[in-house]
Amino acid sequence: MNNPEWHRVSVISVFHFFISRAISIIKEVGFNAGPILVAGYVTVDDRSFWFGIFGLVFLTLLLVDTLIIYFTFRFQLTDNQIIVKQGFFTREVLDLKFDRIQNVNISVPWYFKPFKLVNCILDSAGSAAKEASIPGITETFAQQISQQIHSYHQQHNISDVLETETSSELEQPATSILKLTNKEVTKYGFTNSMIFVIAAASFPIVEKTIERLGWDFSDYLKDLASYLPLPELAAKITLVISSLLLFGFLLLCVTGIGSFVRFYNYELHNQPNKLKRIAGLLDRQQISVRKQKIQGISIKQNIFAKILKRVTVQFHQTQSEHNPQSKKQSLIIPMLKPDQWQQYIPWVYSDFSVEQIKFSNISYYYLFRKSLMLVILPIVVLFIFLAFSQSLYHLFLLAFIPLGIFCLWLKFRRYGYYMNADFCIIRSGFIGVTYTLIPLYKIQRVSEKQSFYQRRKQLCSIEIQLAFSKLRLPYLPEVVANKILNICLYKVESTDKSWL
Repeated sequence: MNNPEWHRVSVISVFHFFISRAISIIKEVGFNAGPILVAGYVTVDDRSFWFGIFGLVFLTLLLVDTLIIYFTFRFQLTDNQIIVKQGFFTREVLDLKFDRIQNVNISVPWYFKPFKLVNCILDSAGSAAKEASIPGITETFAQQISQQIHSYHQQHNISDVLETETSSELEQPATSILKLTNKEVTKYGFTNSMIFVIAAASFPIVEKTIERLGWDFSDYLKDLASYLPLPELAAKITLVISSLLLFGFLLLCVTGIGSFVRFYNYELHNQPNKLKRIAGLLDRQQISVRKQKIQGISIKQNIFAKILKRVTVQFHQTQSEHNPQSKKQSLIIPMLKPDQWQQYIPWVYSDFSVEQIKFSNISYYYLFRKSLMLVILPIVVLFIFLAFSQSLYHLFLLAFIPLGIFCLWLKFRRYGYYMNADFCIIRSGFIGVTYTLIPLYKIQRVSEKQSFYQRRKQLCSIEIQLAFSKLRLPYLPEVVANKILNICLYKVESTDKSWL
């Protein structure tokens, strides 16, 4: 390109900028100023007036900010880079070199679909500052950008970097396709336990708001309890339990709807060198990942998935704590039956045989040591202190000892490992279970740790550092740990494969 021109995006991208900025501001304000807003809502008398003013000012500033971004947004394609400019008061210029671009993903939000426009997302290895989103361009133009970047990589012998769809790859049919029904992907939302944590954390705020508003549910509860053919106390308890169950059900419905929207018409395409996921209702996203870049595979089943008799499979990539897109672009299979996940491991690791898996357990000294240090001693010391300072009525604390030991036993029995010459699987969990499969040559660091107690029992622990996480195997026999350590080090040092 001798005279590269500056391009503008479609006017429809105003919706994209508006929604993106709104979500970004709400997240930031909700995290940093959420308590202040709640306190203001509880203490201010004329709430409707002041919050109406606040909402009007917020929307006005947001609209002005959105229009400034749209009218100042420009991008330019040169022979070796893409330059994006935006902003008026604070001028932002992003210079993204082609040789650093790692992902080129295309998404189709609902507001772009009627106009046949897409959002082209370019992501490079490194921090989130090295990312560019070009909304409101045609799919043809987006593919042209992808093709130009890919041609640059070929000319400069840059291999295994770009994760995008080139014209030749688009013509290659997928060797196999996994399609999930919308009923199955909705179940994934039911396995999300984080919403219950959020609900529990927000309960004091809701309680204070109800108290401030002067709402009294006691009379309503008494009237409703009178219709039940039960004693008054039993009727009230029944109503409270029913209300909690209804609240939990509504929360599950919210997460189920979110999962339905995110993974609508889920498709996973297995192509010769990559996996491609297509999913989404409001924002139809295509995410491609080179198989070479997959650092490991996790098969997860928490307590909710256990009830549904389903598992979730996640293909891990290199993650950066500075990259907010890493979770959004993670490649997962939301819901599978427990006997199905073995079918999809060969899509990435064709030389791994799932039929040979036989797990070995860690030492029973883990259970003995943890029970003594984390359960028995703390509870006995607390009981003795309370018994001498107050009364013997605290004898009930000793009942928590078998409960604590039982919980540690559940965690202990989940720990397990399997290793051959090329792969390792680590099993962990509490009530649920997680299997993490890693190729040994992907390991970045492996270390051996041994406490004084472990040294006496000829035990030690292994820590494995990967590009996406850190895995731990505690309380292994010293001979076994040294063998695992030697195998890992040999594989890492002798391989000619690139972990990235």
